[in-house]
Amino acid sequence: MRRDPAVRGDFRCKARTDCLRTAYARLAAMQQRWLDAHPDVLAGRTALFQRQQSAADRVLGA
Repeated sequence: MRRDPAVRGDFRCKARTDCLRTAYARLAAMQQRWLDAHPDVLAGRTALFQRQQSAADRVLGA
């Protein structure tokens, strides 16, 4: 698949235009605006991140 000309062209285009960095930066900004507008979600979000960190620590033996 990596040798497919269409795939290679797609990768070159994305690298040249920096579209992924732009898209993810815009997505992060939109998500932050939504979270800012819904402050009640913060407690649940924080709890989720803490559970994820705890699970990762257990898996990695940290």
